Amino acid sequence: MKNKIIFPAAALALALALAGCDAVEDIENAIISVDNILVDVIPSGSTRTIVGGQDNLIKISTEEIASQDYLFIKDYDVTLSPYRMAKYEVTQNQFKFIMGVNPSRHKKKTANGENPASRPVENVSWYDAIAFCNKLSLKVGMTTADLVYSVEGISDWENLSYAAIPATKNDAWDNCKVDLTKKGFRLPTEAEWEFAARGGDPNKDEWKNFYSGGNTIEDVAWFGENSKQKSHEVGIKENTDTNRLGIYDMSGNVQEWCFDWYVSWNNHGTGKKTNPTQVPIKDNSYKPSNRVTRGGGYSDERRYCTVIYRKPILPYTRQNSIGLRLAQSIVEK
Repeated sequence: MKNKIIFPAAALALALALAGCDAVEDIENAIISVDNILVDVIPSGSTRTIVGGQDNLIKISTEEIASQDYLFIKDYDVTLSPYRMAKYEVTQNQFKFIMGVNPSRHKKKTANGENPASRPVENVSWYDAIAFCNKLSLKVGMTTADLVYSVEGISDWENLSYAAIPATKNDAWDNCKVDLTKKGFRLPTEAEWEFAARGGDPNKDEWKNFYSGGNTIEDVAWFGENSKQKSHEVGIKENTDTNRLGIYDMSGNVQEWCFDWYVSWNNHGTGKKTNPTQVPIKDNSYKPSNRVTRGGGYSDERRYCTVIYRKPILPYTRQNSIGLRLAQSIVEK
């Protein structure tokens, strides 16, 4: 039997928005399946280990992707605990419901009848994404004790306005603390993102696909050659080669923030790590200044939409090709 959550009237509109429905009023209770929103990438009671090395490298050509700059390098082994990930990128409707604004550039109706409110939100900074996750968690009835992120000087996330989120570099936000043992909504770590994008099983053939869901990008992604330089409604780009976990748009549409600081290939350290929130650094004098986005977007060349491409972006950047996808730790009881 699938897990169910009963939402009171105050949270019903949000629940329906997260499930991709229109908000409704004057309904006291509704039952919304968690499975409409999130999928278990690693189920409760288990872990997965990715052994670093050449088996994780998808080399299209030396001109397109530097062979060194990939996450699961030799002698870097990662173990992941149970977690969920959203089937879809956060939409404009969802972001506006929580934050009160829709910062996206691509808001107009499209000729093919796509719902603009169901296009992915963009123009979202890493700071914005952190705030959205905490505010969403509180909106669905979690408490401050459940929040994954903490930023010095901010105690009232519920009433934090969009205008109060820094639009330039901010040390307090850069030093955001993360606790993956909490059940609140959050960004995926870089390792979680790639594990899910590649289908969640290094022993399956899909792990070696160039793109999330297949090797033919036109079938699985909105990118520079087929998007008409605009984002598209989430979850409509699919064929028989979709991601085996049922997760959509992990290649193309919009780039997706991960929690991690970006560590370049020449500073990428090694070791065995469990639930890392940053790649180990070889030289402690190296101080990363960018966070990571993954998956590429609607304006990108195909080489930037592969499941291994890593892109550094300043965390306060609001760019019309960058959005987010939700993750959530499965907290063992």
